[in-house]
Amino acid sequence: MSYPDPALTQARNYLISRGIPGASIGIVGDQSHRSKGGYHVGNDVLARIGKLHTDYSKRQTDLDRPGSNAAMALDIGGLSGRELYELTSWLIAQCRAGTADTRNIREIIGRRSPSGGVTRYDALGILPDSGSDDHESHTHISYFRDSEGQDKTSLFVRYFEPFRPTTPLPDPDLEEEADMKPLVVFTAAVADLPARWGMGVVSGGERMWFETLDQDQGTAYAASQGVNASTLSQSSFAETRHQFGGAVATAWTEPSGA
Repeated sequence: MSYPDPALTQARNYLISRGIPGASIGIVGDQSHRSKGGYHVGNDVLARIGKLHTDYSKRQTDLDRPGSNAAMALDIGGLSGRELYELTSWLIAQCRAGTADTRNIREIIGRRSPSGGVTRYDALGILPDSGSDDHESHTHISYFRDSEGQDKTSLFVRYFEPFRPTTPLPDPDLEEEADMKPLVVFTAAVADLPARWGMGVVSGGERMWFETLDQDQGTAYAASQGVNASTLSQSSFAETRHQFGGAVATAWTEPSGA
């Protein structure tokens, strides 16, 4: 009988602790999943429907073989359209950046924009950038079958509990206040952001799009209009300016440690 990967159960419990209804977070597939296959079911179900060696969740990489009866996918619902979009886009950005806590992720399917649509990320580059319409109402994450039991919670902790510096900011009355960077803010659409950018939280608690480079280099550049972002080195300015089509910039400052 297919059972949930214990590591996914831990991730599910964490998501529930963050206020997502348990009924909106699924691991083991329902009857519809059991008839079609995929990562929401284990070897026993795949064998029963004649897909143990032919299902896409088994044949496209050695990382999915031999596998077990563990279901290796997580569905996350119970969020607004914008929240699902933000979660999906952040997860995909982390996968593209190759962060250590995403290396066991095979695919992500979810909301393409706040207004709707479906996008897919495939770590193997095989599957199309699309998915069924029901993914507008939930984010689906498939994990390579050989990652059973491996941590799958840390990634969500990073999303819901962004890093906050434990070192206090410099006293503005001290000499360090001279260590300030101009922050140049562009206006840009989400679709115009460089693919490598991720999402994080900056000063003031606002969730923004950004690229993390050497904090001691150059000027900080951000994109605003609901997509904010990035610390870029001076050498990246030309690319950024080109990326945003020469949009007019507004400059202000914030402490370099923010």
